[in-house]
Amino acid sequence: MGTVTLTDPTTGTTVASGLIATNNSELRNALNGGIDGNNFKGQPALASGETVVWAGTQFARSSSTRIGASSLGSGSGGSTKFLREDQTWQTVSSSTIVGVQVLTGSGTYTPTSGTNKIIVECIGAGGGGGGVPNSTGVNTSGGGGGGGAYALKLVTSGFSSVSYSAGAAGTANDNANGGNGGDSTFNSTVVVAKGGLGGSVGNSGVATVAGGAGGAASGCTGDVKLDGQKGNVGHNNGNTFSVCSQGGNAARGGQGALLPSIPTGASVAGAAGGQYGGGGSGAIGQNNATTRAGGAGGAGVIIVTEYA
Repeated sequence: MGTVTLTDPTTGTTVASGLIATNNSELRNALNGGIDGNNFKGQPALASGETVVWAGTQFARSSSTRIGASSLGSGSGGSTKFLREDQTWQTVSSSTIVGVQVLTGSGTYTPTSGTNKIIVECIGAGGGGGGVPNSTGVNTSGGGGGGGAYALKLVTSGFSSVSYSAGAAGTANDNANGGNGGDSTFNSTVVVAKGGLGGSVGNSGVATVAGGAGGAASGCTGDVKLDGQKGNVGHNNGNTFSVCSQGGNAARGGQGALLPSIPTGASVAGAAGGQYGGGGSGAIGQNNATTRAGGAGGAGVIIVTEYA
């Protein structure tokens, strides 16, 4: 069997010596003199799974076979299976979505026919923004309401005809703290998302008043739990200026409210938080004798995705 030697033209050192593989069969046979197609001339044809490989100094038959799915783990592989860490083949289970129910208010959940498991997502209600008192001679603003928290859980049994309650929106209160947002619950304590807290009422005697805390993930129940965003503080700067405080965003829900541009000298009520679960903005007062309420929070919601 003929061989070809490859030499480094700079050093004169032999780099490799052996048979040459090329897609041109005539050139390959002329150079190698010993390989015909994928077979060695004068030798038995390659067995099933064998290949011609470079063995460091020359071409040779491979000593390994091609790897198939059945060689990787116990059991048989296939297009609908995956290989587990313990080297066994596992069939991939498939689920079809039967329906999606968006639940508001409170009531009893009735699954769609054919439902075998559900994913429940709860968003707590947003807190209301803080109101402002009579602002004659001063500028004040209330704190923004906190956004509702988020909780998700896979429920595989015991979900038929269970109670639910989507959190009530934090109230908008005149010249007072905003109301706290209600918790959203599914089957009492199986899935719980906490509501955001109300923002504080404006107070010209201090530089800032607190925004409401977002719904706390630590108080939620579920496989996935996320905090709601805290509402912005309300600024009270004597008779210089006043800054509107935005409500906090709900986790995976509605946006916290923000008042548009305020005319000089105006006293304006807060804006309502976005659906679902956004915090209401604080009210703003600019040297005005009228009290105002902050914006209401966005109501909570429960979303149930049903699978066969």
